[in-house]
Amino acid sequence: MKKLFRVLFLGIISLFAAVNVNAATGSIEITRKQTSFDTTYNAYKLLDLSFDQVNKSYAYTINSKWASFFASDGSSYVTIDKNNYVTINDKADVAELAKKALAYAKKNNIAAEGFVTINAGVKTGKIDGLGLGYYLVDSSLGALCHLSTTDLTAKIEEKNAEPTIKKTAPVSTGKIGDVVDYSVTVTVAAGAENYVVTDKMSEGLTYNKDIAIKYLDKDGNEVTGLTASIDETATNNYTFKVDFSDVNLAKVSKIVITYSATINEKAANGSQNNNAKLDFGNNQKTISSVTTEISSVSFMKVSDKGAKLVGAKFKLFDAATGGKEIKVVKESNGVYRVATANEEGVLMEAGTVTIKGLAKGTTYYLQEEIAPEGFTKLADRFEVTTGTNEVYNVINTTGTLLPSTGGIGTTLFVVVGTIMVLSLGTVLVSKYRMSKFNA
Repeated sequence: MKKLFRVLFLGIISLFAAVNVNAATGSIEITRKQTSFDTTYNAYKLLDLSFDQVNKSYAYTINSKWASFFASDGSSYVTIDKNNYVTINDKADVAELAKKALAYAKKNNIAAEGFVTINAGVKTGKIDGLGLGYYLVDSSLGALCHLSTTDLTAKIEEKNAEPTIKKTAPVSTGKIGDVVDYSVTVTVAAGAENYVVTDKMSEGLTYNKDIAIKYLDKDGNEVTGLTASIDETATNNYTFKVDFSDVNLAKVSKIVITYSATINEKAANGSQNNNAKLDFGNNQKTISSVTTEISSVSFMKVSDKGAKLVGAKFKLFDAATGGKEIKVVKESNGVYRVATANEEGVLMEAGTVTIKGLAKGTTYYLQEEIAPEGFTKLADRFEVTTGTNEVYNVINTTGTLLPSTGGIGTTLFVVVGTIMVLSLGTVLVSKYRMSKFNA
């Protein structure tokens, strides 16, 4: 069985006797357009009816179960004369009256006078054996319908529709510290009542308590003057709740709820979900979800010969040159996550490093601040992309050995110098001997 829609179907119906005032019962016949699900209809008797079919006269009095209602919430919709006969005021909003009456029935546990369940695939059903009166019909689906008193059997044609909820976000991924904007759009079904929207965020999202609500008519124009009840006291069941039960949605085609959340440090453990649920009618619901993808990246510091190196230190940036540094904090040996706004960043020490809490499918850049001992520091930033499951090898090379004492260059100079000194000495000795011989 498909899930039941949950739209309240409110019909104000008068039932009366067929032949004379002694006729005791009437019925409500319901015809529906949507037949793909089971639906139960309940009839509540607001007013008692005395009817004379011959003279076509009607006399209404308040049903005893509803005396308190018409003395309080329902008093502005009716006029009661000195004999306790009731008429509906000409300018009364009967849709609003029906809504308040249904809320009163549920709050005060007033039992229905009768009901019928129409099974899936069946188009019509009837509530029989009803005392004559003015009835409120509540259903798990349908449209607001007002019917006059014209027959023993009051007839309702239910033009039912399913309300929908759609949750969206302009981005599907983000890193710790990013703000994600959300929008929830509820398409309002005709005659809709008692809508409640709840939102539940994963622990890696922090709700910013910035909710705003707009009501739009069928032409997209804003409907003003409507105020829903907002509960931002988070529980295990929801992050916040918006209750439209006391809002007159008769002129509303769409409800648009906007708000935001900040990705927090708990998102380092993976993607975060945000579920919006619409409750309506008799325990029916529909859900729309948005997932924000959170990812990580890993890299290893190695030599040009493939040997693992230690001692290098890095920073992370969002651009190949310039750009903004993405600060990180250390979670454990070799594991870092993106820092929150109130956390001080640290240099990443490699070895092997994993950075958590980054946006999925996004390119970042590693800047080497300190190279391993005996190796040359990278001149340019190293590009890495999250979500690839690749461990990047960040390669350092050693410098060229420069000439030094004991090296071949210096040795050559020493040898050549020695030869020159010895040659010069030989020449001097020879000249000295020759000068002495001549003397």
